[in-house]
Amino acid sequence: MVSNEFGYVKGDKVYRKGFLDYPDREIGEVKDNDEETSFQYFVNRFSLIEKKVEDLENAIAEAENKGSYLMKLLHLKEMLSEFDAIGEYIPLLERLKKHEGTLSELIQTNRERNLEIKKGLITEAEILNEKSDFDDGVDDFKELKQRWIRTGAVVKEQEEEIESKFQSILDDYFTRRKEYKEEKKALVAKQIEFYKELIMEAKDLLNRREDVELPELQELQNKWKDGPQINPRRYAMMVSKFKKVTGRVYKMRIKGESMSSYSDRDRGGYGDRGGYNRGGGGYNRGGGGGYNRGGDRDGYGGGYNRGGDRDGYGNRSG
Repeated sequence: MVSNEFGYVKGDKVYRKGFLDYPDREIGEVKDNDEETSFQYFVNRFSLIEKKVEDLENAIAEAENKGSYLMKLLHLKEMLSEFDAIGEYIPLLERLKKHEGTLSELIQTNRERNLEIKKGLITEAEILNEKSDFDDGVDDFKELKQRWIRTGAVVKEQEEEIESKFQSILDDYFTRRKEYKEEKKALVAKQIEFYKELIMEAKDLLNRREDVELPELQELQNKWKDGPQINPRRYAMMVSKFKKVTGRVYKMRIKGESMSSYSDRDRGGYGDRGGYNRGGGGYNRGGGGGYNRGGDRDGYGGGYNRGGDRDGYGNRSG
């Protein structure tokens, strides 16, 4: 019977001898009735597992994050107990156990350090949350979250507690931020509605034709001037509509023209004789009242005109 201190042939089977708590193990069969060759095959195969252990040791020695190799080491350690080869396993297991102890201590030290780092990140998160900066603060929280992830795991005993505490701060901030955004959106809608209502009131004046009194128009202008700040682009669009309507009302009232005779083509608006053109009324330089330089101050009060009252509509965009 072919054998050595680590294995043997029995019948038509090849066995690896037991070691430590592991029993004898059948690892193969005798091929072509050649016990010697079959046995030697499994002896030679032992070099494969030796190389795996050696490669892992080299990788650990060269790695910066050595702790990341602990799971690979444990897997290789388990693999030794089931590997189909004949050789001296105990020295390999002892080498792996030594590295396992070193890596476990290193991981524990790193996790304790990570715990202190994450406690500091929690303090930063609490300070950010107290500031309640819902516009720019979101970037700070995202950056803080990335630092948290990069820090790595903490000691097992405190992992659940510290993870829960950090997440609760983030949840609180983003919940309050969502409420803030919804309130802000509602406020913006209300502010825009304020200007829309003034435009509708101005159109009502326009529809009343010659019955409009200047104080009514001036009251609308003052309301507009004291209105809330909104998005600059949105404000520019709305003030353009308001000026167009109130300009028509003002021009028709000052010049005593009948609203029924007003049209963009002949006398009002943007035509050749009135509105914004030279020599006409309304917005013209040297013409009638309203927006003109040196014109009647009862209209927009000079608002956008050179030499007039600088307040005008003011700048209500924010």
